[in-house]
Amino acid sequence: MKSRRGPALIIFILAASWAGAGRAAAAMPAPVLSSECAALVAEQSALERELFLYQDFFSKDPRLLKELRDSGRELGADTKKRLGGLVDGVFGARLDDLESRAAALADRYEESYVLALLAFDRYKIEFEIKNDKRSSLLFLEKANELTRNALRSAKKSADYYRLYGEIQNQFIPLKGGVSVIYYSTEAKKAYQKALGLERDNARALLLLGIWNVFAPNIAGGSVVKALDLIRRARRSTDDPYLQFLTYVWESLAQSNALKKAEAVAAAREALAIAPNNTWAAWILQELQAGRRPLDSMQS
Repeated sequence: MKSRRGPALIIFILAASWAGAGRAAAAMPAPVLSSECAALVAEQSALERELFLYQDFFSKDPRLLKELRDSGRELGADTKKRLGGLVDGVFGARLDDLESRAAALADRYEESYVLALLAFDRYKIEFEIKNDKRSSLLFLEKANELTRNALRSAKKSADYYRLYGEIQNQFIPLKGGVSVIYYSTEAKKAYQKALGLERDNARALLLLGIWNVFAPNIAGGSVVKALDLIRRARRSTDDPYLQFLTYVWESLAQSNALKKAEAVAAAREALAIAPNNTWAAWILQELQAGRRPLDSMQS
């Protein structure tokens, strides 16, 4: 059976991205981005949400949405090609504009951070939508290099570390083999560093929770830890986008723990936030059919 990746699931796989974190209380004062950089990050974050939810381009070609809903599985090659062209039309110019404006930032480290976010978005388009592994790896390596540069700043940022961790996760499906251990460990350390700087950073909490969903017990993974972190993430933000993701991943974690009723309840909470989201709808469908969604995702 083909793997069924939910929209932008690759952000999290084997370790499910992104800029911003909603409301968060920090362990120490979080570094303040310049107003110019903060404005760019806000625009990138909005673009990312549109990309995740498939809102803009599905509305332009409802046949694609119908095909996804009807199949409940991986999109066919022809549809991938059409969808890739549609995404380029919707998002390409906006990404180009943001990159041009990021290059004008006075702080070189802030420039690297924003450009890394945008390169990561391009990676997601190439890998998850176009299924072009060669091109996606180039964008991921670019995002990785830019994030490493941002981390050289004396102004340490929890979101710099969080983004670095997300990027390490994405090398896993692309490189595989023995590198899985290295990249998984790097991701975990990055999330922990992010939370050391900002203990209630919602996205870092969520990502570390997801890491615990996938990591084996011998490597320190734990469904109990995962659920605690995911729920902490939900309490740390009022962003509906992030709250949606916490319910999706709580559902998947509960399913892994063989708690079907709790998993179904969490999936329904996710759909209450985003009623038309095909990923959450598919998860609920799998649960109601007596299957564990993560088994299908990884098969």
